[in-house]
Amino acid sequence: AHIPGQGRDNTIRRTARVLEIIQWITLRPHYWSRRALAEYYGVSERMVQKDLEIIRYRLGLSLQHEDGTYYFERLPQLSDVPRQLTQYFREPGVVPDTSATLAESIRDPSLPPPSSG
Repeated sequence: AHIPGQGRDNTIRRTARVLEIIQWITLRPHYWSRRALAEYYGVSERMVQKDLEIIRYRLGLSLQHEDGTYYFERLPQLSDVPRQLTQYFREPGVVPDTSATLAESIRDPSLPPPSSG
């Protein structure tokens, strides 16, 4: 059964997760593995892989993978990322969020403890 607004809620959650993943990898290069990100967010490694592909291919950020962890070859220019994500995740017939609305929807997490994987 389709619940009104559910797709939009999932889109907002995924957008927030992608932005946070960019933040985590920027703050801790060569630290985060796909497994650690999946465990932290409570999603599958396959979902994290799709998020990483969005970061690399759709957003065009220089995400690299080495020894099981991720880093950016060049630090991301985050000023355009919320607009790019909004365009990528836009649902038909739904007015996209503004950068300010996206920024407000993202919590300011404290750095989690190390996780193996």
